[in-house]
Amino acid sequence: MNIKSASGIVIYTSNLEVSRKFYESLGLEIKKKTDNSVVFYINLFWIELRRSIVETNDPVAGGPILYLKVEDADEYYLELLSSGIDPGNKPRLGENNAREFSVCDPDGYMVAIFSRK
Repeated sequence: MNIKSASGIVIYTSNLEVSRKFYESLGLEIKKKTDNSVVFYINLFWIELRRSIVETNDPVAGGPILYLKVEDADEYYLELLSSGIDPGNKPRLGENNAREFSVCDPDGYMVAIFSRK
């Protein structure tokens, strides 16, 4: 198994405007903005703030999602299965024309695995 890079992270926020101002005060520049999200880049690594659609007291629900890029998401999925890790969902064509699937870590945080051809 070979992870090529950590590409970005999605952070769900209950107040997008407050979070945007916080990250801008850290010196990050907005590269893309919609009504429900703001994206900052640090070199090639992106941080996307998304307006939370779920209100919960569970810190894992709606928590951050780490995006890891691999050479081939379908092959990586099969390697995880053979190592005893069952992601519970098969690779599919996702946003930005990438093959992707996700797996939860032992604490329930989501790790999204993707590849581009």
